Amino acid sequence: MLKENDPRTGFIEDAEFALIYAKLPAKLQPLILFLYTTGCRLGEALSITWEQVHLEDREIILEASQTKNGYSRTLPLDDELVSTLGKMFQTSGPVFSDCNLRKSWAKAIAGIKPGLLIHDLRRSAVRNLVRSGVSEGIVMKISGHRDRSVFERYNVTSNQDLHEAMAKRGLKCKFDASQAVAV
Repeated sequence: MLKENDPRTGFIEDAEFALIYAKLPAKLQPLILFLYTTGCRLGEALSITWEQVHLEDREIILEASQTKNGYSRTLPLDDELVSTLGKMFQTSGPVFSDCNLRKSWAKAIAGIKPGLLIHDLRRSAVRNLVRSGVSEGIVMKISGHRDRSVFERYNVTSNQDLHEAMAKRGLKCKFDASQAVAV
C-alpha cells in the first residue's frame, strides 16, 4: 500500500487574515471572507446563486448537486457576511466572482503567509469554529465533513493551542519539597 501523505497544516489566524483580506481586490473580498468564515469549499462557493441566499434567515442553502459529498447543507451566516452580502445583493446570478483569483491570492499572501493555499481557509474555518467552542459535530455539519478522520485533518493544532490547553488545566494545588497545599 502507498503511504498516505501527511495532512497539510496550513491555516491562518484572524490577524493574518485581516492583512491578506486588505490586500485583495474588492471584488474578491466577499468570496475570501465567505471561505474563511464558513469553511465552504471553493468550488461549492462559486456555484452558489443569489436564489440560494436567504439573508433574512442568515443562511445559504447548498443543494446536494453542488457539494462534494452529494448532501445538501445549510451554511449559517454571521453578522459580517450578512452585511457584506446585503451590500452586493442581486436577484439572480452567481454570488461570488473568482476573476483573477489565483494571481490576486498570490500577491495578497506575499510577505504575510507565503505558501498558504486558498483551501487552507477551509482548514482555518474548521479550526476557528472548534476553538470558539462550537461542538465538533456542528462544525462537521457546517463544513460538510462526513468522516471523522478527514475532519481531524482539518482541525489543526498549533503550539499556541497546546500552551492554552495546559494553562486551562492548571493544577489546583501548589507543590514544594515538603508539602502539597490546596489553592
